[in-house]
Amino acid sequence: MWRMYLGPGSRATEPALERDKKLQGRACLQRRLQGEYVEVEALVQRWRDEVTLLRRRGADTQAVTLESCASELEEEVRRLSIETLTLTQAGRESGYSYHALQKMLADGRLPNAGGRHRPRIRRADLPRKPSTGREMAKGEPDIASLVLAGRD
Repeated sequence: MWRMYLGPGSRATEPALERDKKLQGRACLQRRLQGEYVEVEALVQRWRDEVTLLRRRGADTQAVTLESCASELEEEVRRLSIETLTLTQAGRESGYSYHALQKMLADGRLPNAGGRHRPRIRRADLPRKPSTGREMAKGEPDIASLVLAGRD
């Protein structure tokens, strides 16, 4: 996207920056929820087990509240999984390029959830790019990037 930078505090850039922050936050939440779908299911199950325990101990109000939270979380994960994404959005979430996803749709390896000439992919159908094995521990610097950055 083209944006004109007019300097810090410029009113022309503030709405665009706010919109970008919101979109990045939402995409991050969606990636987190999809990537940790199994963990979310485990959390919902744990909450439902706690609901049973709370009811057994006579804490019906807390049980109802926790059950409601579990149901809402389950529904949100379900809603996110059936959401359709453009190829650009799907590329950000899956790690595959726009053109690789386009080819997967053309080959029939992925179902097209959109119309003709307007391809879309359901989040639940997104392929996951295999890990490169270079996953870093949290808080650890990426040494390769630091070394390569110093060569410029």
